[in-house]
Amino acid sequence: MKRKSLIVLSSLLGVIILLFQGCGDSNMFDGISDDSGEAARMEDIRKNLNSGNFDGVIAALGSKASLTDQERRYLASAYVGKAGFDTLKLLEEIAKEDESGNDVEIYDAIAGIFGKNMDEGQLTSKVDLIGKALAVLGAPNTNNRSRYRSEGFTANDDIRLQRGIYAAIHAILSISLSIAQEYDLGPVIPLTIDEMKTALAAKQPPITKIDLTAVPPGLNQDLWLVKDGVEALSGGKLIGTDEVNDNSKNDIDREFSKFLNDLGFLQKDPATPADPETGSVTGNELSKYLNHLLWPQSYSL
Repeated sequence: MKRKSLIVLSSLLGVIILLFQGCGDSNMFDGISDDSGEAARMEDIRKNLNSGNFDGVIAALGSKASLTDQERRYLASAYVGKAGFDTLKLLEEIAKEDESGNDVEIYDAIAGIFGKNMDEGQLTSKVDLIGKALAVLGAPNTNNRSRYRSEGFTANDDIRLQRGIYAAIHAILSISLSIAQEYDLGPVIPLTIDEMKTALAAKQPPITKIDLTAVPPGLNQDLWLVKDGVEALSGGKLIGTDEVNDNSKNDIDREFSKFLNDLGFLQKDPATPADPETGSVTGNELSKYLNHLLWPQSYSL
């Protein structure tokens, strides 16, 4: 069973790499040049993405009144690239850890990509850049779940997947920033669980329990977008996924779904038991999740 799972994951990861390579989330490849007007312009944008000239892409596309789906994906990827995140690195890390038989913690996998020595202003800037990427990809400016079910979240499945991954990044960086501000953990902001644990232990008196009264602004909107991206990945019509559709729960799907479940995001609301899609996270639920990540021997989910 494990071998079949790895074969499926390898095929799926190949599909996702093809989707993200053309969006500048890695500088692993070059496009095929074409001198015809529009094709040449798009080729220049791809080259800028792959060379890390994210400001050039933003200058070319950021002021356009309307964007094609491909331009939206390129512009969003430029904002995320400027924030210092490589989506392919995340997906490859998930694949590597799964192949090794290790559990993947999405929180740490995302936080670890940004590295260390980041102050509050730098982290705030990165959160804002990823927020711009989400806006380009059609994320509505609301936490209202009904918008998730209507036009505000509609997009092709490739955009839904890209948007869901970016929403997970935005959520985790927002949580890290919120904790740093709540417990005055600066000037260097701890992002990974180990860094955060060390910073909390260094406080006087040491902090051994997170107790947040509220969630970061927009967190539940981010989580609905993560859920939508997972659905696009597992049940949508992503280019080239026919050969892996027999696996109803691929490994990448599982890791992001576990993130949502561990947060308590999709638990049923007792007030509306007939609704299986009631999803929101409170300050208490977020604190419970973080305490388990930080001190698993002391706090259970």
